[in-house]
Amino acid sequence: MLVALTGYDQEANLRNSRDAGFEFHLAKPVTVGSLRQLLQSVKELKSSREGGGNATPLQNHKGLDTSLTSC
Repeated sequence: MLVALTGYDQEANLRNSRDAGFEFHLAKPVTVGSLRQLLQSVKELKSSREGGGNATPLQNHKGLDTSLTSC
Protein backbone atom coordinates (compact mmCIF):
# COMPACT_ATOMS: atom_id res chain seq x y z
CA MET A 1 0.00 0.00 0.00
CA LEU A 2 1.36 3.39 -1.01
CA VAL A 3 -0.05 6.63 0.38
CA ALA A 4 0.89 10.01 -1.06
CA LEU A 5 1.01 12.62 1.71
CA THR A 6 1.27 16.04 0.16
CA GLY A 7 0.37 19.67 0.55
CA TYR A 8 -1.22 19.67 -2.90
CA ASP A 9 -4.77 18.52 -3.57
CA GLN A 10 -5.69 19.65 -7.05
CA GLU A 11 -6.96 17.14 -9.63
CA ALA A 12 -3.62 17.23 -11.46
CA ASN A 13 -1.81 16.31 -8.23
CA LEU A 14 -4.19 13.41 -7.71
CA ARG A 15 -3.47 12.17 -11.26
CA ASN A 16 0.27 12.51 -10.68
CA SER A 17 0.03 10.42 -7.52
CA ARG A 18 -2.01 7.77 -9.33
CA ASP A 19 0.43 7.73 -12.26
CA ALA A 20 3.33 7.31 -9.82
CA GLY A 21 1.70 4.19 -8.37
CA PHE A 22 0.15 5.53 -5.18
CA GLU A 23 -3.12 3.93 -4.09
CA PHE A 24 -4.23 6.74 -1.78
CA HIS A 25 -3.73 10.50 -1.74
CA LEU A 26 -3.84 12.53 1.48
CA ALA A 27 -3.52 16.30 1.47
CA LYS A 28 -2.05 18.05 4.50
CA PRO A 29 -3.03 18.88 7.11
CA VAL A 30 -4.15 15.34 7.91
CA THR A 31 -6.40 14.80 10.89
CA VAL A 32 -6.64 11.77 13.15
CA GLY A 33 -10.12 11.15 11.76
CA SER A 34 -8.78 11.10 8.21
CA LEU A 35 -6.07 8.62 9.15
CA ARG A 36 -8.59 6.39 10.91
CA GLN A 37 -10.84 6.39 7.88
CA LEU A 38 -7.92 5.64 5.57
CA LEU A 39 -6.89 2.68 7.73
CA GLN A 40 -10.49 1.40 7.76
CA SER A 41 -10.63 1.73 3.97
CA VAL A 42 -7.38 -0.21 3.64
CA LYS A 43 -8.71 -2.92 5.92
CA GLU A 44 -11.91 -3.22 3.86
CA LEU A 45 -9.95 -3.20 0.60
CA LYS A 46 -7.66 -5.94 1.87
CA SER A 47 -10.63 -8.05 2.99
CA SER A 48 -12.31 -7.59 -0.37
CA ARG A 49 -9.17 -8.59 -2.27
CA GLU A 50 -8.67 -11.67 -0.08
CA GLY A 51 -12.29 -12.63 -0.68
CA GLY A 52 -11.85 -12.45 -4.44
CA GLY A 53 -13.61 -9.11 -4.85
CA ASN A 54 -12.49 -6.42 -7.23
CA ALA A 55 -12.61 -3.42 -4.94
CA THR A 56 -11.02 -0.28 -6.33
CA PRO A 57 -8.71 1.79 -4.14
CA LEU A 58 -10.07 5.11 -3.01
CA GLN A 59 -9.16 8.04 -5.19
CA ASN A 60 -8.67 10.86 -2.72
CA HIS A 61 -9.00 11.47 0.97
CA LYS A 62 -9.29 15.25 0.73
CA GLY A 63 -11.76 16.59 3.25
CA LEU A 64 -12.45 13.29 4.93
CA ASP A 65 -12.91 14.98 8.23
CA THR A 66 -16.34 16.34 7.46
CA SER A 67 -17.85 13.94 9.96
CA LEU A 68 -16.04 10.93 9.23
CA THR A 69 -15.63 10.44 4.08
CA SER A 70 -10.62 8.44 -3.02
CA CYS A 71 -5.13 8.26 -6.66
